[in-house]
Amino acid sequence: MVDVIEAVGAIPVEMAFEEVYTGLQTGIIDGAENNEPSFITKGHFESAKYYTYDEHSRVPEIIFMSKITWDKLSDKDKKLIMRAVNESIPYQRKLWKAEVKEAIAKAEASGCEIIRGIDKEPFIKAMEPVYKKHASDLSEWMGKIKAVK
Repeated sequence: MVDVIEAVGAIPVEMAFEEVYTGLQTGIIDGAENNEPSFITKGHFESAKYYTYDEHSRVPEIIFMSKITWDKLSDKDKKLIMRAVNESIPYQRKLWKAEVKEAIAKAEASGCEIIRGIDKEPFIKAMEPVYKKHASDLSEWMGKIKAVK
């Protein structure tokens, strides 16, 4: 993330997430990386009055289990767990979408400006050196990811 921030011309300040609120309040940092619900629940919207949708990263929601535990389960239990996982996906997405919508409404009601529809091309170009440095051996996957619309 340090390389990502530097690539777009900013100066990264590494700090614990719990310190970001105070960092924004005191001006130690000018902004932070955040999802919409955390922007509200952690109070960052009180000092950071702009929220920009630049789509620079996507954190996947992952359900995982210890392989040791998984291997101890019966086939029946494995099937039940996989069924529950697969059935939970649309529900989780629905809940997350509602949380995001509520958070953005609260941010806007508090006077925050939500910035959408920016020109991402300069950011995409700025990331090329970052991709080369950190993912040169993953170029096939990077191509597949970039092709997703």
